[in-house]
Amino acid sequence: MQKILDMFRKRRNDIRKPIEMDKRVVIQIAQEELAELIQAISKMNRAAMYWEKQMKRIPRSKEEDRDINNKLSMIERLRNKKFKDNLCEEMADVIIALSWVMDVYGVADKDVAWYINMKANRMTKRIKEGEFY
Repeated sequence: MQKILDMFRKRRNDIRKPIEMDKRVVIQIAQEELAELIQAISKMNRAAMYWEKQMKRIPRSKEEDRDINNKLSMIERLRNKKFKDNLCEEMADVIIALSWVMDVYGVADKDVAWYINMKANRMTKRIKEGEFY
């Protein structure tokens, strides 16, 4: 996360330029970027579910196992390359878009930081109580 923050600080002026052009447009783009991140996460999960489903197939002959393992290796490579690259790209877009939303609506870093701290405390409490699932 520190590398992300460092890069964000370094490129902050470039990232802010679209806000100066049209605030309504950057808010629309932010919404679209959030939707694209949802899609990227869904694709990662779908590939993982396919992987798990194939691994649970019973009974299998040794020949089927080899065939399945070859297919699964191919799927895993595809998932790690194509889907993971897409996931990283969409995450970067969302981080940039969130900064636009903060700037457009006048949300201070300290306010978001307060909520992050509050949510982390709540999450920690739920985990300790066995309620986080």
